[in-house]
Amino acid sequence: MIRLGFILLLIAATTSGYQCKNNRSSMTENNEIENTQLNWHTIAKFGEEIYVADMNGVLAQVSLENGMSSSAQTGLDIPYLLTSEQRLTAIGRWDTRITSWNLAEDGLEYGSSIVTGRITAVSNGGGLRFVAGSDKAVVEGSINEKDRVQLAPGKIFQLNEVNQPVLFPAEVKGQIHLLANSKSWLAFVDSGTKTKIHTYNLSSGEGSMIETKETITALMVAEESLYYATASEITKVNIETKLQIETITLPDDFPRILKLAISGTEVFLLTSEGVFNMMNLQQISKHSGQPSDIATYKDGLLTLWQDGTIEHYVSGEVVNVIQLEEINSE
Repeated sequence: MIRLGFILLLIAATTSGYQCKNNRSSMTENNEIENTQLNWHTIAKFGEEIYVADMNGVLAQVSLENGMSSSAQTGLDIPYLLTSEQRLTAIGRWDTRITSWNLAEDGLEYGSSIVTGRITAVSNGGGLRFVAGSDKAVVEGSINEKDRVQLAPGKIFQLNEVNQPVLFPAEVKGQIHLLANSKSWLAFVDSGTKTKIHTYNLSSGEGSMIETKETITALMVAEESLYYATASEITKVNIETKLQIETITLPDDFPRILKLAISGTEVFLLTSEGVFNMMNLQQISKHSGQPSDIATYKDGLLTLWQDGTIEHYVSGEVVNVIQLEEINSE
C-alpha cells in the first residue's frame, strides 16, 4: 500500500477567518470541480470516523477529536465514497471497480467494475447505497481523451450487503447527473430530461415524475420529502403525493447550488461560494475558496473544501476547522 503523510492543524473557528491558498478551479455542468492544484474531492462519515478522498485517488481517515489520520492510494480516478454499517466503499469515475478499505487488515479490496464507461452520480441516503453510471458507446480519439467517449443511457445500481451491484429497474433516457434517496424513495435527473425528476417507491417499484420549469442543479430526499434547487428557487414537495410544501425564491445574484444537506430540522445549501442556511439564505461558512462536498456528522455538518479545509458546523455555527496538508509520499 502507498502511504501519504499529512499534517492536521486544528484551528479554532474565529470571526477573523484564516488564510487559504489561491487555487484555481472551474465547475463542470454536473457540479463537479476541476482543480489545477489541491484536489480534495469528497467527504463521508463511516461510524464515528471521517473519510476524505482527493481527485488523484488518495483516501484518508480523519478524526476531529484527536487529529489522527491514515491514508491509502486507491489507484482510482476521482473516487466517490459510499458507506454502510459494515463497509467503506470507493468507486472511481472511470475506473469503476468497487473498492473497499478493509480497516481490520489495513488493506484495499478490489471488486468488479460496475460499468465500462463512467460513474456519473452516487447516493447514500437512509443507509442504502446507489450508484449511477453509463457504459461506453462509441469511442472517438485516443484512449487518453476520455471526455470524447460517447456514453450509452445511464443505469442505476444498488450495492447489496456483500458489495455486489444489483441493477435497479428504472427508465433512463440520458446520463444520470443527479441521484438522491431515502430508505423508501429514489429520485434522479438525467441529461435527457433535465427539467424532470424521476421518483421511485423502493417498496413497490412504482415510478412517477415531477416536472419543473428550469434545469435542476441539486436534489435531496429526506424521508417523505423531496427538495430540489434551480437557479431561481428551492422547492420542497411531498414525494408521494407530489404536492408542493414550500418554495423559496432565490436572489438573482445567489450562487449556484451544488448540493443540499439536512441536519436535524434545518436544510443547508452547498453552493459555489460556500454553505448557506436554506431558511434565511445566510452564509454560515467562514472559509473562502472552492467547496467540494458536504456531509452530515453526528449533530451537525461537515464541509470539505478543495484546498483540504474541513469545517464542522453545529446549529449553523462553525465549531471546528481542520486543515489537511500533504507533506510527503512514498
